Formats: sequence, structure tokens, C-alpha cells
Amino acid sequence: MAAKAKVPSCIVCSKQLAGGPSEWPQFPFCSQRCKLVDLGRWFEESYTLPAGPRTAQEIVEEIEELEAKRLEQEPGEG
Repeated sequence: MAAKAKVPSCIVCSKQLAGGPSEWPQFPFCSQRCKLVDLGRWFEESYTLPAGPRTAQEIVEEIEELEAKRLEQEPGEG
């Protein structure tokens, strides 16, 4: 059985890129707009690397924050 190919998604808006690579002139973006949004994020210095190694406590706090955000985004049960 052949493995199903992954469909790439735009790294800005997560829109799936239909078709083949020849149809993605802005890859890894879906459009010129998303390409410019990403460029703006670089200019605003939204993409950063940590200044140094993190402590275990900082990692735990980050995981807790991400989990809380994920739970907020999930549809309510019941």
C-alpha cells in the first residue's frame, strides 16, 4: 500500500496548497499577501531566539501556558 502524500500548508495562514509544486509560485506561502505578512513579522522582530538556555521551571511554565491556550480553543464538551 502506497503512503499518502502530505499536503503542504501555508506557514502563515495554514491554508492547504492544492496541486503540485509547479502551482506554488510563492512556496512556502499560499499567496503574495502571506509572503508579505511573514516579511512584516521579520521587520517587527516577531521571530526571535531565546537569549540563553532555559531553566526547567521556564520550560514547565511555557508548557502550562500552551496547554491552557489549547484548552481555551477546544470546543466545549457537554
